[in-house]
Parts: sequence; structure tokens; C-alpha cells
Amino acid sequence: MAKGKGKKTKQIKSRYDSSGFGEKDVKCVSSGGKKRIGIEISPDSYMTKKPTWNFSRIDTEYWSIHNDFIQKIMPTLIDFERMTWHEIVSASKGHGSGSKSHSVEIRRLIKKAQERLLELHIHDDSLMSLRMTGKDRLWGVLDSGSFYILWYDSKHEICPSNNK
Repeated sequence: MAKGKGKKTKQIKSRYDSSGFGEKDVKCVSSGGKKRIGIEISPDSYMTKKPTWNFSRIDTEYWSIHNDFIQKIMPTLIDFERMTWHEIVSASKGHGSGSKSHSVEIRRLIKKAQERLLELHIHDDSLMSLRMTGKDRLWGVLDSGSFYILWYDSKHEICPSNNK
């Protein structure tokens, strides 16, 4: 029970199996005989889910998907569908530290990409970079386990590596 002006709060932790989300907190608040129930889902709960791909945000003007998609990108996306997001972001480069696929702060992207995000009205703090092959990267917004594809970067130019 929470201290306050006649308000009672009860927290319950449980598994929400039907949606695939992880732990959730259920808060029951009563005030004057009325009850409100709110569900808070952990922002990292998608990590136990398998990825889904969403093509509705593809930027067709810059770093767009082209003929390489079927040959280079599709097989990797199919492989990723066999994994959870945790497994995808935990996969290491193999020759050093770090992950092949990871979140990148917008401020680390080249200026052209930062400006394009503003034009597209995308105001996230970071984007997800998925390593496809060698230099190939797929850039997008990761939201609740769905990857909204923005750009296909075949030259690793959106966020150049400092390890050259």
C-alpha cells in the first residue's frame, strides 16, 4: 500500500504469455471507490522476441534498397528470423570486441543522414544498425521487436568505422 491521500497502489509482477512480452508491472490505483489499472511493459521486453521486418518507412531517395536486396539482404534477414533480438545484438564480430548489430546514437551518423532523419520526421535518439555482410548495413528504427527499415548502406558510409 502506498502512502498518500486515500490512494492504494498494488504492484503485481507476472508473465504475459499471449503477447510474447516479458515481465510486466500491473499497477492498481484506487481513489474514492474508482479503480484504474495500467500496464507497464518493460522497454527491453522485445529482446526475447524474434524480429519482424517493416518496410513502410523505407527512404527511397537515399540509401535505398536495390537489386542487392534479394541476393545479399534477404538471406540474412531470414537467418535473423530464427534468432531472438538478444541473440542478434549479442553476436560478436569475431575478431574483436563489439557486436555486429547494435544501436547507434544519431549524433554519430554522418551529417547527411542526420539531416535526412529530420526531413523524414524521425526524432529517435538512436537507430539500429544490422550488419548484413562485410560493409553492408541495414539501418532502421527498432520498436517493440519490429525493425522499421530505413536505409540499405552498402558502403558503410552512414556511420563510418574508426577501425580502419
